[in-house]
Amino acid sequence: MTHQFGCSACGFMIRSDDDREVIDLVRTHADEKHDMDVSEEDVRNGWEEVEAAADD
Repeated sequence: MTHQFGCSACGFMIRSDDDREVIDLVRTHADEKHDMDVSEEDVRNGWEEVEAAADD
């Protein structure tokens, strides 16, 4: 399953089928760019499921 998370403050976007990657990158982004502490639960509540792009 592919998840996508977008930052409403600056347009940062991550899309991956690796949940841990999405969580880690969103948390790092929030800390480094916005001085925010975002929990894993916050990330999971804020992401959306998307269709993965087909490999051609």
